[in-house]
Amino acid sequence: MPPVDTCGQPPRPILLFTRTLHFVLVDIYNILHRDISFNNILLFICATRWATTSHIQQEWENAIVNKKFRCGLLINFDYADILNAGKQGVSSGDCTGTMLFMAIDLLQEHTNLSEDFIHTFSHDLESLIYVLVWICVLYQALNKIHSDHSIEQTCLKQWALAKTSNDIQALCDQKIGQLSLRSVLSDFTPYFEPLKPTVT
Repeated sequence: MPPVDTCGQPPRPILLFTRTLHFVLVDIYNILHRDISFNNILLFICATRWATTSHIQQEWENAIVNKKFRCGLLINFDYADILNAGKQGVSSGDCTGTMLFMAIDLLQEHTNLSEDFIHTFSHDLESLIYVLVWICVLYQALNKIHSDHSIEQTCLKQWALAKTSNDIQALCDQKIGQLSLRSVLSDFTPYFEPLKPTVT
């Protein structure tokens, strides 16, 4: 994943990582991840220079370390699949993601299994939106979780409780309502307010 500059707006690393993810995985490598979730996305500051073979590469590595660029990693490709030419998605199979962050269509499919259902890259992108909401509500800043309130005190309470079919349907309804009415934005911490337009 390309390095992400931490200068400028504080949330910029998350935005750039989100924009880059689809391009790198789908457009270049034809990979559909199928399990985009909070625990599968890592951001880290480059503190060590990678081994390089040319002078230009050495200069690039020095710039990354000296400017403290933040890199993004997407991990856990256990449920990933390859998109062939002309193929826009893959059958959902047994696992389509982490329930908290699953796209609404996938959640509904979870309760009404269909052999014709296709998991597409748009479902992965929707999952990224839910990861972004999770971070913006539960974190005071990057790598700094809220210490003064728990998830039960936020709009994400239902997200964490969904287990039964009825819970899943309620979660679908809540996600639709929260995003269409923009009510989820009221729980964003001040640090992440610049990202509000990205969510809606």
